[in-house]
Amino acid sequence: MQYFLDGSIKQIGEIQEFGNFKKREFLVKTEEQFPEFVKLEFINENVDVLDTFSINEVVTVAFVVKGNEYNGKFFNNLRAIAICERIDGRVEKEQAKAKKDNKRVQALLDAKTKK
Repeated sequence: MQYFLDGSIKQIGEIQEFGNFKKREFLVKTEEQFPEFVKLEFINENVDVLDTFSINEVVTVAFVVKGNEYNGKFFNNLRAIAICERIDGRVEKEQAKAKKDNKRVQALLDAKTKK
């Protein structure tokens, strides 16, 4: 499942290399009443995507949540899969769709429990 985030780029990290694996982290500040600072990453062949963006540029980021285990410890990452200039209303549309879908699922669950 992919998610979307609107905000301004506050930091773009250097490319980090670990053997044949590369990653590049960046920080996005959301534009809400109480802004959040969200760290995301591009990996491997996508690390150069950030070269065309600058600090304080307003963007929409598509990302997925990734989780893994290493030596008995668990890690979560927000892996960016696309970034572009902000798409007005995209996040609001996705949130409205998710809310509608959640209501539909809840109605189905309620109908099953009444039987």
